[in-house]
Amino acid sequence: MLIGMALFKLEFLSTERSNSDYIKMMLIGFVFGFLLIIFGVSRNFNEGWIVDYSMFIGSQFNYWGVLASLLDIY
Repeated sequence: MLIGMALFKLEFLSTERSNSDYIKMMLIGFVFGFLLIIFGVSRNFNEGWIVDYSMFIGSQFNYWGVLASLLDIY
């Protein structure tokens, strides 16, 4: 919510910017989110999918990666 409010205040969510700015934002968010999710999955494999790691620290990579990827849609 805070990221959305910051983007609104910077007038990024208005239609004042060009389409290329929105496409760049979409690509950066998708690539960053996808790489973060891949890194998290590889860390979970390295840890052997131990429940203590996977349910707490290991799930954070997926959470933040999906959040970065979802910012593209809005």
